[in-house]
Amino acid sequence: MKDERSEKGGAFEIRGDDDLRDVYRAIGDICAAGGLEWTTETVYSEGHPVLTMVAHYPSAGRRRDDLVFDTSMNIIDPLRLETGGDYANAAVGVGAGEGAAQVRRSKNLDSARLRRPVVVADKGLRTEDQVDALMNARLIECSGDPYVKEIRVRDHDNCRIGSWDVGDVIMVRGKTTTGADYSGLARIESWSWTKTFEALLRLAPVALI
Repeated sequence: MKDERSEKGGAFEIRGDDDLRDVYRAIGDICAAGGLEWTTETVYSEGHPVLTMVAHYPSAGRRRDDLVFDTSMNIIDPLRLETGGDYANAAVGVGAGEGAAQVRRSKNLDSARLRRPVVVADKGLRTEDQVDALMNARLIECSGDPYVKEIRVRDHDNCRIGSWDVGDVIMVRGKTTTGADYSGLARIESWSWTKTFEALLRLAPVALI
């Protein structure tokens, strides 16, 4: 647990990937083996914050067409676009096992461009569904499409702070820092309060592939 007093007015913040690295890795391995996703929730009160782990099957979150995320309504800052990763339109996945018993999968996207595969390998993945999920995630990262990494939102009647869950897929719309219009799907990876009526959402790109 890191002391964030200078930044958060006397509060502590738990950063699991830094402070609880071994625990996070062990939980991740267990959930991957069982085809689960997992999220954490931190509750702040008097004393130290309480960190809770929640397992989800088959995945966390859902598509949220009932919430509005738009710079004309509740997104505070212009959207800052991040560049997508190296381009790939196919994937080869390798999981647990050896030889003929090894879990192997492949996926090709419909594309007019020359086939360009990316290879993903994780010996901790024991089922075809787990390898497929990893390939899909890498193909999203390698789509080359720009995406929004985070947004700062204010409380709004059409989107109350905390009305979403980690894992939810949302549509983000609005003006970018260059003044261009943008709309794209994003998955909420984490979020935190920044002020009484404001929150910061950290996002990951989503593609319907």
